[in-house]
Amino acid sequence: ARSLGHTSIVATIDVGAVEGRPYVVSEWVEGVSLDSFPVKRAGRLKPELAMVVIVDLLEGLVGAADQGLVHGRLDAGDVLIDEEGRVTLAGFGEEDSDQADFLAVAAIARELCLAWPGSVEDWIEGLEDGATTFDSLSVALDAFPLGAFSRDALEQGRKSLSRAVKRAVAKRVKEMETSQSDVAEVAGVNEDEL
Repeated sequence: ARSLGHTSIVATIDVGAVEGRPYVVSEWVEGVSLDSFPVKRAGRLKPELAMVVIVDLLEGLVGAADQGLVHGRLDAGDVLIDEEGRVTLAGFGEEDSDQADFLAVAAIARELCLAWPGSVEDWIEGLEDGATTFDSLSVALDAFPLGAFSRDALEQGRKSLSRAVKRAVAKRVKEMETSQSDVAEVAGVNEDEL
């Protein structure tokens, strides 16, 4: 995983062990994971936003595959969206099969959007067929029906994702500050002492 140098993959900075327990030091991504993405939790994303996530997700998986690695156990917690609306993938290193990545992308696509355009629905069904329909994730990425969206949908979708992530991060910071203030009040100490 440390050798993966791709903009859609969270960089692994260091690995090692302390007292026999392994650790991984990864790049910090200021944003949210897809499994905690506020819009997703409240419902499905609009197709334009979901499309940005799927395209970036595939680009990361293709970048890994080009270097001989499959994710193998991808889920929404491994998909991180930063404050610029850029999607990055974490959790590489446990190999499985290419088929697992095809199925994971299809499952995430179905979770993200309830009403994809018909051509995207057909494409997702192709992912569920895995290597039967697409020879590789690269072929699947090339086959993604971008034509089902407006010309500027990718740019607009990324801007909308960026705004949503910035709101989520600001909310998380505010909740942490409130929580810290509550702890200080209960403990009878100055917040700065925490």
